[in-house]
Amino acid sequence: MRLIGTVKGEKEAFKFYTFLQEEGIDCSKDPVSGQEEAFEIWVMHEDQIENATHWLSEFQKDQNDPRFETKAHPIDTKGVAENQGGQEPLQVRALRFRQKRRSPMPLTRLIIIICAALYFWNGYQMSSIAKENDKPEMYTLTPLMVALSYDMPTAANRMELSREIFKEDGVGDDAVWDGFYGVALGWPESKKELDAPLFVQIREGEVWRLFTPCLLHGGLLHILFNMLWLYMLGRQVEERLKKWQYIALTLIIGILSNTFQYLMSGPLFIGYSGIVCGLAGFIWMRERIAPWEGYPLQKGTLIFLGVFIFGMLALQIVSFVLIRFQLAEFSMNIANTAHITGAFTGALLGRIPFFSKGGG
Repeated sequence: MRLIGTVKGEKEAFKFYTFLQEEGIDCSKDPVSGQEEAFEIWVMHEDQIENATHWLSEFQKDQNDPRFETKAHPIDTKGVAENQGGQEPLQVRALRFRQKRRSPMPLTRLIIIICAALYFWNGYQMSSIAKENDKPEMYTLTPLMVALSYDMPTAANRMELSREIFKEDGVGDDAVWDGFYGVALGWPESKKELDAPLFVQIREGEVWRLFTPCLLHGGLLHILFNMLWLYMLGRQVEERLKKWQYIALTLIIGILSNTFQYLMSGPLFIGYSGIVCGLAGFIWMRERIAPWEGYPLQKGTLIFLGVFIFGMLALQIVSFVLIRFQLAEFSMNIANTAHITGAFTGALLGRIPFFSKGGG
C-alpha cells in the first residue's frame, strides 16, 4: 500500500476515491491528521500506483472533468439496488466485500492456539506433580518444560527442580551453565561456572529447543499479555507478508532472542515476548523506510513498548547492584535480554528488502 497524494475537501476526496474504485483500482482515503477537509489517498497494489497517480494529477487539474463523474455511489447501495430491480451491481458488491473483509491471519491464530494449549497442558502437569510430591507448584519443573526449554541441565531434568532449588539443596554437582548474569553476581567465586558446557542438548540434535521456549508461559497474565500483543502486531505483519516470510521472520527473531537470553541467564526462561518486541521493532523500521506499506500502528503504542522494555532493563540494573553488593534482595524474573535482542533483530530485519511487502 502506498500514499499517492492528498485531496482537499471531503466531497472531492470521496468523488476521486469512487472514481478509482470504478476504474478497478483498490484504494482507501484517510483524513489527514491536523488538517481539516484533507484526505490521503492510498493505493493498495504496487502495479496500480502509476495509473492512480496519473488520474490524481488529472483530477487536481480539473475536478469537474466529466471523466470523474461516477455512475454509482459505492456506499449508497440501497438507492442503486432500487434502480437495479433489487440487485446490487457487481462492482458495488465487490467493494462491499473488500470493505468488510478481514485477514484470517491463520499463522497468528495458530501460534496463539498452540501457546494456549501448551499453557493449559503445562498447568495440568504442574498441578499433578505438586500433588504427588507435596511440593509447591512454583518449584515444579514439568516434563513439558523439560522437553521444550532451551537447553535443560541434566541435573535439573533428573530432579525435576528449578536451577535455584537444586543449588540450595546441594544436589547435582554437574556443571550447569547459569548465564553471564549469574556469573557476574557471584564473581569471583562463580568463575568456575564459565567452564560449564554450552548448548549440550542442542548439539545432540534437539534443535527445536532453539525456538520452543517462546511457546511456553508461566502464568495467566504472562500469556494474556503476550498473546494480546501478538494478536495486535502479528496480524499486521501477516497481512503484508507472504506466509513463509512471516514464518522466517518469527523463527529468526525467536531463535536469536532465545539464544542471547540463554547466554545471559541460563536455560530457565520462557515466553513469546522476545518475538513480540521483535515484531514491534520490525513494524517501526518498516514505517520509517517504507511508509507506503501502511502499517497502522500508533506511535503511542511503540512508545509504550519502548518504555516497558528499557524500564525493565533499568530495574534489572538496579536489581543487579542491590544483590551484587548485598544491599537488598530484589530479584527480577524478566527476560530483558530476549526483549532487547528481539527488538533490535526485528528492526534489523525490517531493513532487509527480503521482508518487504511483496518481497522475497
